[in-house]
Amino acid sequence: MKKSSTKKKMIMAAGAAAVIIVALMLVLRGCGEDTEETGETVQSAQTMTIEKTLSSEGEITSTLEENVEPHASYYLKKINVTEGDAVSEGDTILTYTNGYTMTAPYDCVIESWYLPDTGEQLTSEHYVTIAGTDVLQIELTVAEDEVLLLQKGATAQVSVEATGETYTGEVSYVSEQGTYSSGTSTFTAKVAFDNDGKLKLGMTGTAEISLEKAENVIGVPVSAVHITDGTSCVTVVSGDGTDLSETEEVEVETGVSNDSYIEIKSGLSEGDVVVIPASDDSEDGEQGEFPGSPGGGDMQMPGESDSGGGGHQPPGGQQ
Repeated sequence: MKKSSTKKKMIMAAGAAAVIIVALMLVLRGCGEDTEETGETVQSAQTMTIEKTLSSEGEITSTLEENVEPHASYYLKKINVTEGDAVSEGDTILTYTNGYTMTAPYDCVIESWYLPDTGEQLTSEHYVTIAGTDVLQIELTVAEDEVLLLQKGATAQVSVEATGETYTGEVSYVSEQGTYSSGTSTFTAKVAFDNDGKLKLGMTGTAEISLEKAENVIGVPVSAVHITDGTSCVTVVSGDGTDLSETEEVEVETGVSNDSYIEIKSGLSEGDVVVIPASDDSEDGEQGEFPGSPGGGDMQMPGESDSGGGGHQPPGGQQ
C-alpha cells in the first residue's frame, strides 16, 4: 500500500510540473518570445513618442565662395599667400608696386587665383578665389518620400567627429528638382551653421533633422501593420493575449512612423496585444522588442528628451 501511494504522489507531482511548464510557455509567448511553429511574437500597444528624422553625412563647405578682383591698372609686386591658406579679415593677400595692398574682406581660405607675373599690370580679368569660413554648410541627399517633409528654415544638428562637437544650424536650401536613378529620385538640401573656429573646410559632418514627431500616442512596431485590400490592419490577440490561435484582424489608422515604430491614431488601445510576424532576415531576439529596449530606434517614452588695415580702402579689400 505504501508503494502504491508513493507512486501516485510521483505521478501527481509530474503532472503538476507539466502544467507549470505549459503555463510558463504561454506566459513567454505573451511576452514577445518566438513561437516554435511560426516565429511570430506578440507585443502590447503602448503610449510613446515617435519621431521621424533625416540623417545624412556630407562634406563641410563654405556658404560663400567668390572671386575678389584686384585693383585694375595697379602693378603686382607680391602675392602674400599660397593656395589653401586660411587668412583673417584684413590680412594682406596682394601687394602692389605703389605700396597699396589687397586684403581679405573676411575670414577665408585662399582657393586659387588668376594673376599676372610680378611687375606686370593687373586688369579686370584677374581675380583671387576665396571661400569664407565664418558660416559653413553641409550638403545632404534626401529621398523623395522625405523631401516634402523637409522645410527651409528647419532646425538641424550637425555632428563633427573631428572636433567632437555638435553645431545647431538650419536648412538653408531644398532643391525643387530631383535626380532620377534606378527607379527613384533623390533631392539635395543644405544645412548652414556657424563655425566655432575649430572647423576646416572639407571635414565630414552628419546632419540630423526632425521631419515629424508625435508625442504621447499609441504605437506598435512597424512590422505589426500590414495592408489588406488597401486598408491598414493589425492582428490582435484575443482574450488575455497569450493564445496566438485566438486572433482577429483590426483596421487601424496610422500616423507618424520611423524605422522602428508607427503611430496608431485609431483602432487600438494601450495594452492591446498585437502579433509581430516573423522576419525572414532577422536573427533570434530581433523581433518583438519592447519600447526602450535596444533597437528601439527613435522611439522615446514620455518624459524623455529626444536634443587691420586703416586708411583708404578701395573696393574688394584694396588699400
